[in-house]
Amino acid sequence: MIGNLGLEAESWGGRDVKYVTFSLHSSSSPLRDKDFKRQIQAAEEAFEGDDSVVVRSFQFSAMSLEEQVKVTVESTVLVTTVGGGAVTSMFLQKGAGLVLFFSNNPQMKTDYPARLDWD
Repeated sequence: MIGNLGLEAESWGGRDVKYVTFSLHSSSSPLRDKDFKRQIQAAEEAFEGDDSVVVRSFQFSAMSLEEQVKVTVESTVLVTTVGGGAVTSMFLQKGAGLVLFFSNNPQMKTDYPARLDWD
């Protein structure tokens, strides 16, 4: 699939640097619009002094598809919210981690069961 975009699939398994990538504001819904400030700060503190881990963040909606795929392929861990913005996670390499945030806000409650991207 990556080859169809004219990109080469890189393997991060042998790289010295691992990327923890946060996808900022990946939903237009105010209840799922996250800037991940607290989580980014916690990750930066957790890996402080460890040059083998880089914590980074992007607003994928401001990037081209090719840029989004490249960033995702490079990522060891992708943090995002459930919804359409999580679709780029299909480009994570085997062995990568995905952390999905789901709002349990009462304003989002309906009479229907929750339908997540991964149901």
